[in-house]
Amino acid sequence: MRKEIDDWFEQAKADLKSSTDLLKTENFYASVFFSQQTTENGKGGASMGRNDASDEIEKFLKMVKEIIRVEKVIVFGSRARGDYLVDSDVDLIMVSRDFEGVPFYERMDKLILLWESPLDLDVLCYTPEEFKMKQEEICIVKQAVEEGVVIAG
Repeated sequence: MRKEIDDWFEQAKADLKSSTDLLKTENFYASVFFSQQTTENGKGGASMGRNDASDEIEKFLKMVKEIIRVEKVIVFGSRARGDYLVDSDVDLIMVSRDFEGVPFYERMDKLILLWESPLDLDVLCYTPEEFKMKQEEICIVKQAVEEGVVIAG
């Protein structure tokens, strides 16, 4: 892991040098590009040794379980794959019978208020029946089931 972190920062240094050299030749657009690359590579290196948001997710789930009966929770996306950056969002699928009869876009309203992290949260809320159907379709749920990490249920 240490070598990967060092590689990110070495690339950031190289990009910063390129940006500085291009600025001296008044090649402003290319200089800005390499400056942005410096930032992205620096963020990449910083995120390699950083918290994977598991503490924030655990705290969130504890509060959620006080208001609904959770049957399953899946973390998916970059947080599940491990290729997240410092500011990557948290993607969750939550399954509960308590979502029955509640319009899809209203289900997350109460839950999102419990999220106390500065990271963005995307939570897809399904009933068990909806979740079962979605797993069979070609959609994000199927991909999340295949690549995600079940953390509850």
